[in-house]
Parts: sequence; C-alpha cells; structure tokens
Amino acid sequence: MADGFSFRIHDLFYIIRIYKIDEGGEYLPWAFIMNSLATFLTGGALLLGVYFFILYFFSRKNFEHLFLSLTCLFSGLYFSLLPPSFLLLLFPDFSATLFQRLFLVSTSVVGASALLVLIYFEKAHTPQVLAPLLLFTTIIVGGLAMILPTGVLIVLEGLRDVFFSVAFGVMITIFIRLVRQKRREVWLQLVSLTLLGIGLGFDLLHRWGGFPGIPAFGQLAVILFLILQTALISRRFWYVYELNQQMALLQKQNHHDLQDLNLLYARFVPMALVQQLHRQSIIDIQLGDQTEIPRTVFYSDIRDFTTMAETLGSRRTFEVLNQYLSLVGPIIRKNEGFILNYQGDAVLAVFPEPADSALRAALEIFQALSEFLPLRIGIGIHTGPILLGTLGEREHISPAVVSDVVEIAQVLEAWTKSQQYKILLSDTALTALLCPQNFHFEKIADNPENLSGVASVYGLKHVVIPEKASVS
Repeated sequence: MADGFSFRIHDLFYIIRIYKIDEGGEYLPWAFIMNSLATFLTGGALLLGVYFFILYFFSRKNFEHLFLSLTCLFSGLYFSLLPPSFLLLLFPDFSATLFQRLFLVSTSVVGASALLVLIYFEKAHTPQVLAPLLLFTTIIVGGLAMILPTGVLIVLEGLRDVFFSVAFGVMITIFIRLVRQKRREVWLQLVSLTLLGIGLGFDLLHRWGGFPGIPAFGQLAVILFLILQTALISRRFWYVYELNQQMALLQKQNHHDLQDLNLLYARFVPMALVQQLHRQSIIDIQLGDQTEIPRTVFYSDIRDFTTMAETLGSRRTFEVLNQYLSLVGPIIRKNEGFILNYQGDAVLAVFPEPADSALRAALEIFQALSEFLPLRIGIGIHTGPILLGTLGEREHISPAVVSDVVEIAQVLEAWTKSQQYKILLSDTALTALLCPQNFHFEKIADNPENLSGVASVYGLKHVVIPEKASVS
C-alpha cells in the first residue's frame, strides 16, 4: 500500500511535467485550462475561508463559521495538491514527502471540519461526544502525519478513512431523523452531505484501487459542498436580515402604538404627573407612586353652579361645563400647570413653586371668560410642600395630592364669594413670586382663622368680571 501511494505521488509529478510544457517550451491548451482551474479553485476556497473566519471573529460563539472557514482554507490546500498541482507549479522542487504529509493533513481537516459544520448546524440532534471526538482525532492524525516516518502514513490514512466513514454514517442517521421532522433547511444540508460523502467515498475507493479508469471527483464534491454551505449560510443571513426588518417595523409600530396609548392615557392622567413621578411612560405608573415637592396649588369653582344646573337641565349643564373646561385646560397647560382632577364644576391644578405662572393663568382665564363664556368663578392660590402621587386600588388608580396646601387653596377660593377680589392668594404664594412687580395686590386679612400657616391673604387687582353673568 505504501508503494502504491508513493507511485501515485511520482505519477502526479510526471503528470504535472507533461501538463506544463510541450516540446517547444510552451503551455499546452489543456494544461492551461487545468492550471487555471486549479488556481481558481485554490484562490476561491482560500477567499471563502478568510470570509468565514472574519464572520467567526465578529461572532465568536458561532463555531459553525469557524469550521466552515477551516473547511475552505484546507480545501484550498487540498486543491493546490491535486493534479495539476498548483503548489508544484509554483515550487517544482517541492519535497515529495512533505507533499504526501500535506495531502494527508488537508484531506483529514477538510473531512473533519465539514462534518463539524454539519454537527454544529444540527447540534441539538447530534450526540454531544461526536464533536470533541472528531476534533481530537483530527488533531492527532494531523500532528502524527507531520512527524511520523513516511512508511507509517498509509496506516494513518486508513485510520482516518475508517473514522470518517463511521462519522459519516452517524450523520446520515441524524439526517434521516431530521427529514422525518420536516425541517426546512434539512434538504439542502442533506444534498450537500450526500454529495460530499459520495465524492470523498469514491475517492477513497479510487485510491485503494477501486473503479479503475474512472477519474476521482472528490474535488468536485468539495466544491459543491462549499457552494451549498455558502448558499445555506447566505439564506440564514437573509432570514436574519428579514427578521431584523420585521422586528424594526414591529418596534416602530409598537413605538407609534405606545405614543398613541400615552396620548390616550394623558387625557386621563397628565403627562406632567408622569414626569414628576420620574416615570418614562404612563404604563410605568404604579399604585402608591409618590413624590414630595414644593408646588403652587390652583383651585377654582363656578359661582351659583347648583342654581345654573337646575335652570339649564343636566344635558345643557354638561355642555356648558365642557365649554368652560375647554377654555380653562389649554390656559393652565400653556402656563406650565396641569389639571390634577375635576371636582364637579371645580378645577384642581398644580403649578411650579413660583406662583407667577398660576397667577398668569388665573388672569387669562378671567379674560377668556369675559370674551367667550359669561360665567362667574373664584380662584384660590397657595404655595407649599405637597405629596403628589397615585391613590386607589389594583383595579382603579387616580392621581392625587395629599397636603393641607389643597385645603388652604379651597378655603381661599371660598372667601372670594364675600370679597371684591375673585383671585385670592396666600402670603407664601406671594413670597414665592419671581416677579411680584408684574402683579398688583391688596392685603385683605392678617392671621386669618381656619388657615394655619397663613399669615396674610392678598387679593389680585385688575380682574374684570361681568356684573351680570348669565348662561342660556
């Protein structure tokens, strides 16, 4: 057997010399074609090997790319050794012994790495011991092939062929099971595996004297295997790309849906409340969320609302209330406040601690009412620390303020019924003004009863109120 292998090597050198030069020293046409094909196969395989190694480098956990890279790189070496040997064309004095060793190493690594590609492709259905055993055997065979005497190489070649035959049989068994499960990518893998197995198996028989006169086509089988594996991985990349596109579209749609949902919820829970509770979205609000902050509380109420409701009836009263709130709401938001809740005809709103914005909103509301809706109202404004958060139970949550600041603002609003000033504010609200010179006040009470913590009450001047307000 050793002599037979040696004969094939010398025969290969002889073929190369015949292919290379004719009597005139020129390349024969057939030799040129064969040399070009060998160059193309070698270069193509090496380029694919570098490509798949780069893929592995950027996705270290994907060993399938690593083994496919090794398959391609050592296939390039394998193609450079096949007649007409591209390696011998470049290095005519190349050692026949080293040539034989490289041929054994390249075929061992190509076969092992190709099977490892398939193993990692279907690792969920492959015995766990097969991959490390295959790696160990390949390393041992490759290492021994480079150091053992030439006469022993034929024994290693036989051991390698036997092991690959067993491993190939195991993979066929696995694929039969996968075919029964009707996996989508199994057929392409099965075709590539079958072509590789037939081509390499035929080469093994051919090298051992089987099928005389029929040329070996293992290199063609390896080429087809690489093409099909490349197509399979490209299909995976396309599938991942399509999946990412769908996920991007879904994420974009979810983003729009979340925005719409936030806008919808904002009609029930102010977005300003969400921000002050340090939440990203309304859906992040939880029962019991709270924060203690200094704020200005604004409280307004419609005068003689009960009498008006009895006169107008429920439906018309509802319409008038909505008209009134449609005027009040935008003005409050424009002046950096938000409406915490409606209490019948009353409005409870929260503004920043400096009371300037609350006073501007109060003046603008009176101006809007004088122009568009002749209703009489009173407004109380007080500044102090409030506990802002959510109250309720698991099935129903509402925004709320827990603080005596709210009660004081309500009392101040109630006092407007007996005062000429329809906007009253506490001394703490007055003190918290950034620009008190922009407003005109008059003190109307010192140390008022039922208002603990309030030293003085002030009325805001220059508010125009219709003497006779009626709604019909």
